[in-house]
Amino acid sequence: MANAEQNEPILDGSTEASLDSKKQGVLVQVASDTAGRRREDVVAMLGQRLRDAGITADAAELERLADALPTVNDQDQAENREARDAH
Repeated sequence: MANAEQNEPILDGSTEASLDSKKQGVLVQVASDTAGRRREDVVAMLGQRLRDAGITADAAELERLADALPTVNDQDQAENREARDAH
């Protein structure tokens, strides 16, 4: 099985998850992988991960989902504070 390729989920029931559950799972992954990154990078990764999962999302949905990520909000707030403090 060394040359076997995984092209579907391993866990039983993982293909039965609701769309909202799938989105939540992607959000958890992206939040973990994007700590400290710029919002644009996070939105791009979020879009790619959703596409990889077979989930379509327009730009407005990607922005809404990105708003739900604490890493994006924390980073944006830190950048806003830095910009405000620089003036």
